[in-house]
Amino acid sequence: MNVYRRYFRVTQGPLIEAVREGQKINDAAYEEYNKIGAEFGAKTGYYAIDNRLTGFMFDKAPSVEIFKKLKGGGYFPKKNSKIGKELVKRIEAVKTKSSNAPLSVVGLNGNRFPRIFGAGRAYYEVMTVIPEDPPVAYVSVPWYDEDPEKIEQYKADRAAGKFSSRDLDAILWEPTADMIEVKKWEVDRHIDEWNESVKK
Repeated sequence: MNVYRRYFRVTQGPLIEAVREGQKINDAAYEEYNKIGAEFGAKTGYYAIDNRLTGFMFDKAPSVEIFKKLKGGGYFPKKNSKIGKELVKRIEAVKTKSSNAPLSVVGLNGNRFPRIFGAGRAYYEVMTVIPEDPPVAYVSVPWYDEDPEKIEQYKADRAAGKFSSRDLDAILWEPTADMIEVKKWEVDRHIDEWNESVKK
């Protein structure tokens, strides 16, 4: 199986609406996380994985009775202290949205699990958003070519409940009308141009 990637540019429609909604949710989370951290002298900004806070940053080490230092960087409240336990509850109550979650509105996994397995590797779809107004989303979808006759046979077998394949299901996906297929160099060029623009 020779896995490659297809690239799509999206500037309007349900995906962009979902991206905007996710940005609103994560902007609100950013403010709430910083508000919580400020109560204990934390700096603005924090360590995060997919928009969820994983550690606060301090200019000076915080109270060891409340915070523990993390190997990956930053400090996180201890669950074995009363204050720390309450802090963890507040942090976990903050609503965030995964960066790739909007992909579900166009029939993709949103990076929750691999889309294709090939040669011992797992392949995921990925979305990159350029924060222009309106935002531009580039979606990278793993793909491979298959014999059309095999695909038609699989469709029949699947409809009859005889057979199911994650990999074949992946290449039955069809982009929405708002998803315009582009080349990788077009994606890279736009990203580079945006990065240069924010430096000025």
